[in-house]
Amino acid sequence: MISVEEALATIYAHSEMLDVETVSLEKLNKRVSAETVRAKTTVPPNAMSAMDGYGVRFDSAKKIGDRLQVIGEVPAGEEFSGMVGAGEAVRIFTGGKVPKGADHIVIQEDVSREGDWIALTCDQKKPSHIRQAGIDFRAGDEIIGMGEEINAYKIAVLASADHGAIKTIRRPKVAIIANGNELIEPGQGGKGILSSTPYGLLALLEEWGCEGEYLGIAEDSPEAIKEKIDAAKEFDLIIPLGGASVGDYDYMKPSFADAGFEFLFQKIKIKPGKPTWFARRSSPTIQYVLGLPGNPASAMVCAHLFVKPLTDNLRGMPVSGHEIQMAVLGTELPKQGGRDEYLRGVLEIANDGCQIAKPLSRQDSSLLTPFLQANCFIVRRAGARAASSGDIVEVIRL
Repeated sequence: MISVEEALATIYAHSEMLDVETVSLEKLNKRVSAETVRAKTTVPPNAMSAMDGYGVRFDSAKKIGDRLQVIGEVPAGEEFSGMVGAGEAVRIFTGGKVPKGADHIVIQEDVSREGDWIALTCDQKKPSHIRQAGIDFRAGDEIIGMGEEINAYKIAVLASADHGAIKTIRRPKVAIIANGNELIEPGQGGKGILSSTPYGLLALLEEWGCEGEYLGIAEDSPEAIKEKIDAAKEFDLIIPLGGASVGDYDYMKPSFADAGFEFLFQKIKIKPGKPTWFARRSSPTIQYVLGLPGNPASAMVCAHLFVKPLTDNLRGMPVSGHEIQMAVLGTELPKQGGRDEYLRGVLEIANDGCQIAKPLSRQDSSLLTPFLQANCFIVRRAGARAASSGDIVEVIRL
């Protein structure tokens, strides 16, 4: 049985980034860039008007009553071919290219117009309302770094920089296998224990940039489990749920051993989630197995602690582990036993800005409803002394 830190180190050491593929903009969300991406164009490409109004020379359009002759017009996306001189103005609209000679846009609310003449109705403080060329970015600027996860804003910037597709790491394909004769699928009206964890895991995997698929329930037999393993041969990662203890019907790990998987660890000093295990095989293709406990809460806790780091590594995300924050404990906790414990808790911000962490009252490994309130794990290290309200504790945000 190994520590959480040793388990994570083993996962990182024995997993590797997936292959690279070119992906179009509409499919980029949650992908990880496999290249440094530079802008192909300058945005904006020219000095552009930020308002509807008139392009003028500021020196001749400063004070109430200054009159200027309108010599032309610039709709958005078009260009004025002439030059704006002293005492002249060009009608311009938002997004229009600023005419040569103009260094200020008088907004239309600040003028009165009669025919081809305008008169200022208020003083102008300084040259304004012009977006200079390249204020967003210039051609050649780095806009996305290698290893960055792509989101909606980065996709918009890529489109603005004239990229229709970029190279990214392939999304991990993850298969989930439930196990147990006692399990039934939800919504069928049958009698038994409902197979709930796979559906929560599918949602988490989608949030974490993976392609998840639930392969269903395997009965408690080597033959049924082997059938599921064979069905998962095209997946990068297999997540079996349950069947990893020492009961008479726990065939999960022996079945994977028979299928050629090498076990890298089989238990972790953690509560909940001690039966979590990790294996890999290299032929015919590289595949990973991260076995999670059958208890729903244990499985969901260990998904956050171990599945996410593994899939992040496969996706090419920088290895960073879990972001540990410090918070003030809002209650008492007893002395910790011989395993690290991850308590589901609520993290709140007090009036003075301090983070206050309170464990939820129900921590049983079979209970899912505490996750409806929890927004953090409170980390209790093995052997930690009893803690009092006001002590500092480690937390991981969910």
